[in-house]
Amino acid sequence: MSEQRIYCMDLVKKEDPEKAVRTPFYQTESTGGSVWVIKPGQTLQKHYHHNSDDIWIVLQGEGIFYPQPNEEVPFKKGHVIVSKKDSCHGAKNTGDEDIIFVSIVAPVPSDYDPINEWQENKIPVWQRIVIILEKEKCLYNIGIHSCISGDILVRATWLVGYLLIFQLVSIVIYMVGCSVVICFGMHLRFLRFLLFGVSLSFRLLLRRDLL
Repeated sequence: MSEQRIYCMDLVKKEDPEKAVRTPFYQTESTGGSVWVIKPGQTLQKHYHHNSDDIWIVLQGEGIFYPQPNEEVPFKKGHVIVSKKDSCHGAKNTGDEDIIFVSIVAPVPSDYDPINEWQENKIPVWQRIVIILEKEKCLYNIGIHSCISGDILVRATWLVGYLLIFQLVSIVIYMVGCSVVICFGMHLRFLRFLLFGVSLSFRLLLRRDLL
């Protein structure tokens, strides 16, 4: 019996009233095919594929395509959308009927890299940590962070990263301070005062509510 080569999207597709749904229906050594259903008001998250191209063939509906995180382009039935690897793509259904499109990805397997709110809004790294601490009501005390809710792994990664940066900056300042002491004979107590001021500044940066 020969392998299946003709597929009916009406029989393959699946839908969910809560979120956009992707249903794979074939894969070869080179390519993979899926059918997407995006109901009115739903969004297919903006994302990248770093090792694959993604071609969308729109069978039904209309909406907004995102060629860049902050750029919108309308599309509708009959359009073909080509996204090369490392190109942003995503969609939102702004119409009154389901969006149905076939996605052909090559080569396979393909990776998936979603675009988060930090990347989309280009928020500076130092502001991200402040937002996380305020939004999630985290506690910061002597380098110990405790988050009650949210994506703990992501937030912990940022927090640990900042701790490492602070430690490196402190070491550099300490070395510079020691050199100043040696060269100019400044009192060690002044050096400790300087380091305390730097440490306090970092803590105030993370806890703006103390200002």
